[in-house]
Amino acid sequence: DLPAPPMLLISAYGWAYTALAGLELGVLITYAAQRSWRSDALCVTLLLLAGAAYDSAILGWGAFIGEGDLLLRLSYPRFLVHWVLVPFILVISARLADNAGLIVAASGRLVMQAAYLASIFIAMVNVAQGLMPPIGLDLEPVRFLGTLRYVGFGEPPPFAIILVNFFAICVFASMWKRRGEFLPALGGVACFLGNAVPASIAGPLPGSVGEALFLLGMLSSKHFFRHGGAADEEAPLLP
Repeated sequence: DLPAPPMLLISAYGWAYTALAGLELGVLITYAAQRSWRSDALCVTLLLLAGAAYDSAILGWGAFIGEGDLLLRLSYPRFLVHWVLVPFILVISARLADNAGLIVAASGRLVMQAAYLASIFIAMVNVAQGLMPPIGLDLEPVRFLGTLRYVGFGEPPPFAIILVNFFAICVFASMWKRRGEFLPALGGVACFLGNAVPASIAGPLPGSVGEALFLLGMLSSKHFFRHGGAADEEAPLLP
């Protein structure tokens, strides 16, 4: 067996996750206090950010909680948030594209309806695949540099989620080209690159950082509200 890493390195990885959770929670509270909740895309983005903060906190403090029923029960919401909320990135992307004028005005409502239906369908399929036989959710403990987390085994490849993220990156790339907003697109690329790093080599932290940058990039957009609306005059939290 390999010798255990130094305690400083072990604690550093967990504290990195704790710092990430604090950043996500701080942005969530600040943004929720400053912005109107009339935007469905903004609401979904903030819910995703809340889920990301919870995920980071559990990953950071899993070793402190210890292996067992408590950590196992606390881990289930991590998967449910991913299955249910991530598909609604379609809604966020479609709403931002519509408000940015990338969709023909006459088709905007139809596009949003299609985005909602597709998001709901993907979320239902994810939950069915994750919780129902013969697949089911089989969680097993995994340790990495002093952290402890439960990971799911036997899950099918998340092709639908990959397509959702690819669609979002394409939309945000178009917003960069036509409206000059580059942070959402860069956040999408960071998410893709972070999740491409094998967890067996660097652990889950690169993917978590990439997802946080993706959400922060989306929150930087000026197009959560249709141009000319009362809330449109508010400046984004992030430059």
